[in-house]
Amino acid sequence: MAGVAFDWRALADDGAIFYYLLIPALIAVTTMLFRHIWGNELKEREKEALEKERCEKQEREKERREKEACEKERREEERREKERLEQERLEQEKREPQKREQEAREKERRDEEERREKEAREKEARETERCEKERREEARREKERLEQERSEQEKREQQKCEDEAREQEAREKERCEKQEREKERREKEACEKERRQAEERREQRSARQQKREQEKREQGGP
Repeated sequence: MAGVAFDWRALADDGAIFYYLLIPALIAVTTMLFRHIWGNELKEREKEALEKERCEKQEREKERREKEACEKERREEERREKERLEQERLEQEKREPQKREQEAREKERRDEEERREKEAREKEARETERCEKERREEARREKERLEQERSEQEKREQQKCEDEAREQEAREKERCEKQEREKERREKEACEKERRQAEERREQRSARQQKREQEKREQGGP
């Protein structure tokens, strides 16, 4: 581009100069910031790695000491347990005759308790069987009593129904007979009344006849 005159004024006039100057500046600043942040990030990561390694080393050391202490304590506990068992074995050997005698007494006591429990169970079973038998017998008697009461009640109900039927029939018969007598009486009274009326009519006719005859005789006199 040598020998070519660059028109800065024209470039400045149309605003393009800002793009040519601003973009490289932004790139440079961004690069510096990125390097600064990345460097700090690397330092921070390295610091965290060292801290983590130190903590892990301390943790491993702590676990090793705890493991050694536990192992030591376990061995000590095993030693004391072994000594205790040995002591118990020796004491057990000394107490063995007494133990056998005590076991024999204990066995005798258990046998006696078992015998008593067996007798108690047998007695309870007999008592239960007796109670069950009495209960069944009582239930049978109660059933027979209820059946007898039911039968007697049915008989009484049947007798009552028959008596009521007979009484109803008697009352109905008496009512019918009374109605029949009343009917006969009314009919008899009606017949009697009709007979009297007929007799009175005959007497009236006879009287009128006699009167006419009398009148005729009187009219046809001498």
